[in-house]
Amino acid sequence: MKDSIMGKIIYYLFLVIVLLISICLFVFSIGIIPFDDVNLYIGLYYKGNLVLNLITVLVAIFLFISSIKLMFPGKKSKTLSGALVKNTELGGIKVSIGTLNNLAQKAVRKFDEVKDVKSNIISEIDGISVQLKLMIMPDVVIPDLTKKIQDEVKEYIETLSGIHVKEVQIFIDDLIQPQRHRVE
Repeated sequence: MKDSIMGKIIYYLFLVIVLLISICLFVFSIGIIPFDDVNLYIGLYYKGNLVLNLITVLVAIFLFISSIKLMFPGKKSKTLSGALVKNTELGGIKVSIGTLNNLAQKAVRKFDEVKDVKSNIISEIDGISVQLKLMIMPDVVIPDLTKKIQDEVKEYIETLSGIHVKEVQIFIDDLIQPQRHRVE
């Protein structure tokens, strides 16, 4: 609904309503419009308290300025979504999460014992975490294989992208069963 016409209509309608409410609060709090019932109600609520009137004026001004600011947001800077930013002395480097996913999968495919790999990259403040879901061959020593994969993925991604890999989590999803050939 971010870019849809209906979403924009609802957004601007909300802003107009908030703008009108802020104007009403401002006008009622300083007593410009002599609505006896409204002033009576406000008078009963505030009982002539100058501090509450001042707070109401400040809230009305805040709502008015906020509404105007939201209606005209100004120039937006375009950023690449899903990208990880690494700053160097020469400028910023952006590597997409998809690229990091591909690097992780390529590092894992070097192992013949792995028959299928799915990866997920989680971007964090000080690096990334890599989650791998593997299907491996039977009769593989899982602790040895996973340690080698973790080391390889970490080194491969850090070497090629320059982004720190905080952790590599591995989930062994299943073992590939060798297919027996039928003799006919």
